[in-house]
Amino acid sequence: MFSPAPANAQAKIPPGSPVHSMSARYPIVFRELITILVLACMLVLAGCERSAQSGAESSIEKVSEGGNSSSTERRLAPDTEGNSIDYADLLKSMGNTSKPSKNYKLAALLKFLGNPYCQLVMDGMFAKAKELGITIDFQAGASESDQAGQYSALESMIDRDYDAILVSPITDLNLESAVAKAKRKKVVLINVDSAILSEVFYYVGPNQYENGKRAANYLIEKLPGGEVAILKGLDEDYGVNRRVRGFTETLEGSSFRITADPQCASDLQVAFQYASEIIEGYPGLVCIYCTSDVMALGAFQAVKFAGRSDRVIVIGRDGIPDALESIRTGGLNSTVNTFPLEIGKIAVDVAVRILDGKKVPTVVRTFQSLVTAYGPAN
Repeated sequence: MFSPAPANAQAKIPPGSPVHSMSARYPIVFRELITILVLACMLVLAGCERSAQSGAESSIEKVSEGGNSSSTERRLAPDTEGNSIDYADLLKSMGNTSKPSKNYKLAALLKFLGNPYCQLVMDGMFAKAKELGITIDFQAGASESDQAGQYSALESMIDRDYDAILVSPITDLNLESAVAKAKRKKVVLINVDSAILSEVFYYVGPNQYENGKRAANYLIEKLPGGEVAILKGLDEDYGVNRRVRGFTETLEGSSFRITADPQCASDLQVAFQYASEIIEGYPGLVCIYCTSDVMALGAFQAVKFAGRSDRVIVIGRDGIPDALESIRTGGLNSTVNTFPLEIGKIAVDVAVRILDGKKVPTVVRTFQSLVTAYGPAN
């Protein structure tokens, strides 16, 4: 019923829709998406049927669950990696980061700085680098879908002799060749949150499965049952898949039923469109769970515009300021706050420890907490 948003998707917004008035606050969604990317074509062909429940995993989905895309390639599965540690425990065992042994030169490649989440991660990285007296440069894709641009940026970074590069890929697959180049040049790559690079040896971010599990447990505690929709980011993103899996598996055996799960490319306008269609098509809808706060804000506007805010709750993920403010003022019901500012700080902290020769576990897990209008819930 629901197909994924193509790269040139234009949402059909009714006259008077509150989304129009949000354009100044959320510039991420009021743009034309890149139309030449191969992935967009793949998404249109793939459709948005509930592939997670079909029983037949594609090779991309196997990679996103932590499997190998080839027999010679090692791909982390951070949620289940044995050599891992919570950042709080790392501080207990290793102490705070002291001044680095040299003025390291770091780089960070983020997804898209039009997304407030990525902005906060960048701010955290910059603040920690400044605190430690080291240099850090930033680049990012031109949009949430700019896989080619992100690839080119990583290639150029590898040629600039950085001591380490912190990377947040758009998908699990879009940076493959550049990663191979980094490995040949012995550049230290540290994967930061969500999508997973191949053959990377360090990861900093939250447990993504736990993300979705927290949201589902909260829903079970709050409501007796009903129809639930999921608005998700790209299927080729490990973190998105794990959040969805944590959410759906936790709901198994409950009185809730998943009715739709379209891809919305973490886009507020597209999320508004699909949420509007779902609200109209499923009168028994009680909850929309979104794998990012940007989509959650779009979904809530659809719920509000349809006059269903007294019957449909919206749960997000990220902890961006606009989502937290929406919760405080009675908009979104809740979000799983992953503290993006802290993720940025911790990523730089971990990078310096590694460069100084400290034995850091493969995965450093960062903080998360489900937030409601009454404060942290779990």
